[in-house]
Amino acid sequence: MSFNYTAGLQNVGSYQVSGQPWLKTITSLADGSTQFIEFPNVTKKLTVKNNTGSGTCLFGFCTNPGSGINFSSTGNIESTFAALTDFTVSFWCDFTELGGSSGARKRIIDVNTPSEGSSNAFSMHMYKNSDTEIEFRFYTTNSGTATFDIITVGVDTVNKWHNVALSVSGTSHKVYIDGLHVATRTGTGAGADGLIVGSASAAYQGGYDQMTLWNAALTDAEVLTLAEYGAGDPTLPDLSITSGALVSWWAFESNLHKTFFSTPDDANTIFDRVAANNFTKSAGAYDFVDGFNLANVFNGGHALSLGSSKMIEVSCKTKSIVVKASGAAQDFDVSVSLTGIEASRMHDLTGPGIDE
Repeated sequence: MSFNYTAGLQNVGSYQVSGQPWLKTITSLADGSTQFIEFPNVTKKLTVKNNTGSGTCLFGFCTNPGSGINFSSTGNIESTFAALTDFTVSFWCDFTELGGSSGARKRIIDVNTPSEGSSNAFSMHMYKNSDTEIEFRFYTTNSGTATFDIITVGVDTVNKWHNVALSVSGTSHKVYIDGLHVATRTGTGAGADGLIVGSASAAYQGGYDQMTLWNAALTDAEVLTLAEYGAGDPTLPDLSITSGALVSWWAFESNLHKTFFSTPDDANTIFDRVAANNFTKSAGAYDFVDGFNLANVFNGGHALSLGSSKMIEVSCKTKSIVVKASGAAQDFDVSVSLTGIEASRMHDLTGPGIDE
């Protein structure tokens, strides 16, 4: 089986294509595991050969293979910060492990306020109605009394990572899924001074990644921009957010596949990368897993599938690939013909797939 798949940098200008070879052999990549592979130069052509007698080798393109966390048991992490009157919190959440009924709903996030404390000041409980529909309860608390709205939202597929955002301006609270405004509720205008991911009861034992906190209620367009920005560094000037300033950024990064930070997150602390508002473990435990940008390569239709003892040849310009074993441990070879363009000269992908 052979495919020609041409994408990436189409015009290399005056760069000379050297065709220099590069080869890497991977043995016994465990079923369900991923392997991130970087090349020293931009590729001209790559070949992947599956040397395994069973299972499937999946591969795709991803230059930002960040990690996330997944709670392995009931537990939570908490962060406190100087009180904000208006704010926006945006994060990625893996909906795969959502319960399938209202009685099995899980608390995705709680927001503490100076006046109401942690008793559902703002809280989001969620479950899935079907493979393409989620339902959540959006709680707010006034003077100790919690009330909620029930909101139903359709998505392309529930069982993958999705962007969730909460934007608060005074008593107006907005919820967004994948950058789209899905609900508005009137509630307390008490602001916020803390976040809880998971909880001691009804905690979501699922995945979290790339959370940012802003000191203003961002516009609908800016919330969508954040969702589309994906795994990029939110401190960089190419992210256009003007309504408010970035207060905190939690990357949930353990350097699982690539070194992003000199001090990675660990089993007790998720570091704030722009301030000192770290998340600390309060109960239970979490594991580091493939983050949303990497995971969505394989469940978002961006991967190519290579059966046992098959080979595929792809004509493309890229500086890295990611490979996943499915159905059995995989042995495979990756060989590439390299251009003379250093990998550092090619922009990172902003999401799973291939940039044109």
